[in-house]
Amino acid sequence: MSLEIIVYNSLKEINWGDLSVNRSVFQAWEWYQSSNSIGELEIIVIKKNTIPIAVLPIYILKDKGYYYHNPKDIFCGERERKLFNNQLFRRFEKILDKEWFPCAVTVSPYGYRGGLIHSTKLNDDVYEKIIEVIDNVCIKHKVKLISHYYLNEDDDDKWIKKLYIHDYNVINTGADCNIDITWRSMDEYYSYLGSRGRKMRSFSKNMKKKADVRWEIIDQFDFSPNNKRKMDSIIQLFIKTSLKYNDVSPSFHFFQNLFKNESLEKLIMIGVNTSGIIQSSLFCFVKESIFYPKFFGSLTSDDYFYLGGPWLIETAIRKKFKRIEMGGGSHQAKLQRGGKLRLLYSAVKVYDFDDEFLLNTYLKQYHMTKLNYFCNMAEKYHKDHSSVNALEIIK
Repeated sequence: MSLEIIVYNSLKEINWGDLSVNRSVFQAWEWYQSSNSIGELEIIVIKKNTIPIAVLPIYILKDKGYYYHNPKDIFCGERERKLFNNQLFRRFEKILDKEWFPCAVTVSPYGYRGGLIHSTKLNDDVYEKIIEVIDNVCIKHKVKLISHYYLNEDDDDKWIKKLYIHDYNVINTGADCNIDITWRSMDEYYSYLGSRGRKMRSFSKNMKKKADVRWEIIDQFDFSPNNKRKMDSIIQLFIKTSLKYNDVSPSFHFFQNLFKNESLEKLIMIGVNTSGIIQSSLFCFVKESIFYPKFFGSLTSDDYFYLGGPWLIETAIRKKFKRIEMGGGSHQAKLQRGGKLRLLYSAVKVYDFDDEFLLNTYLKQYHMTKLNYFCNMAEKYHKDHSSVNALEIIK
């Protein structure tokens, strides 16, 4: 077997196409290509007999301002400060106040997905070579640390374990929620939820009966002059809503590229008021019978609960999708709709950081706090009150 490793600096040099067929839609080349440029890109490609068999895009970040990717915000941002006690932060204040740049991350842009991109089983020597090249890239850019973020045990088990034995800290950084669609009708779904299902049924019925809004699904993305204003208004609604909760939003150009990209199957669920104004919208990807709700925009809170709840489930059942990947955030609400928690991990390696020992000690305590938090949440809000299983290597 002849293995070759090439590091590209542009998406124009490599399209990994079918390598992401079994991976999340957010690891498709088309998703990266639609996204804004975030930092400096290094794409590690392993070829076997000249054919690519694995790809790992790495972003090198040299300053702040990158939505979602900054490890410092991930490991000690506002949410973490609310979750952890003040004593823990005071103890590690020397570390947390330092600059963490330059750093490297391997999560997809705006996409909530990390991990090695490949479609077939890889031999151990492939993992070894990739990890060696990662080190070379990080040393070349003088990064302080690298974070392989948003990994899960279902898809990334072997990759996580390989990183662990190469001196990476593997820590629980969060959780996402997924709903397996096992119901044949909304009646079955509501019955499964019990008393909460009865409340949801009543809410859904009232939303459908509203005279001042009609509900539609867009699956044809028409940017002709007659339809451009409609599509642009949806994009503006996404951006406006995103900026309510984040300092940085995907750009107008990003959404235009995404809407026009014919390689990614998608649909938008919208609510239109009596004046013809789109007052709410939910953008979803579809891949291999998996539903990925991604961007939401709304002028009213009721629409949010309807689009992301009953109507989303109803659409998945009607289209015979097998699962909805709901992503992270608002965990309690998603679990109460029938979701299950899945733990997410980050593999972190420190290269050049003052007080490296203190940073690693902090990350371990961070891990235990997060893990306990999500285990308790699962036991409380899972329908069967089951917990979540942590990877054996980090229990």
